[in-house]
Amino acid sequence: MISDHGLTPIGSHGGKTEDETYTFVAYFQKDAEFPEEINKKKKNKVIPQTSTCAILSVLGGVNFPFSNIGFWVPELVVFDPEATEFEKTFETLKIFIKNELQIYNYLQKYLAGGDISHEEFENEIKQYLEDIKQRFNDVIILIKDNIDSFKQPKSITPSSDLSLTLSSFVDSYTKTGSKKIDHIKDLLAPEWNTDYITSAIAIGILILCIFLYSSLP
Repeated sequence: MISDHGLTPIGSHGGKTEDETYTFVAYFQKDAEFPEEINKKKKNKVIPQTSTCAILSVLGGVNFPFSNIGFWVPELVVFDPEATEFEKTFETLKIFIKNELQIYNYLQKYLAGGDISHEEFENEIKQYLEDIKQRFNDVIILIKDNIDSFKQPKSITPSSDLSLTLSSFVDSYTKTGSKKIDHIKDLLAPEWNTDYITSAIAIGILILCIFLYSSLP
């Protein structure tokens, strides 16, 4: 359950107060429980609204939409209770990779469209795309070098070098990847707002023309 915005005590919305810009997300899955460490947390986790699409894609078991620019939230996924820690970590990493590769494809198309007016923004996005490629290649190399171990995941202990390396990749996606895409979104916000304003002006002119045309004798 989720709402697109909050409300003030008197029921208004559309402003910049926390009551209006913050809302809730509640998730329930039949015959499943969140990990105990998540249930014990007393402080609510703040989730960017742009992550909603990514979260619903993971929970629904469907692909990330092409134009999604949000990162999913690992705490909202309930794994098979019989899965080992290594299997959970690997599954988490695979979802992160799919999420970031989808964002990679979207930003590549966006750059190719020539819609970015500031060269420094374009350079930052290009660097972010290179970072994505590097993280992806590092994971592929790790899997190739340990292919036999990945075929028998239940035999891998949490303290093994492979398990620790995999966990470090997940930490990289959680801390670095999500923060970077948030930064990219902040850079592009003025560009997107300009697009919305231009569209609104065009629609307004169109409506005015229709009105004037209908007023002609």
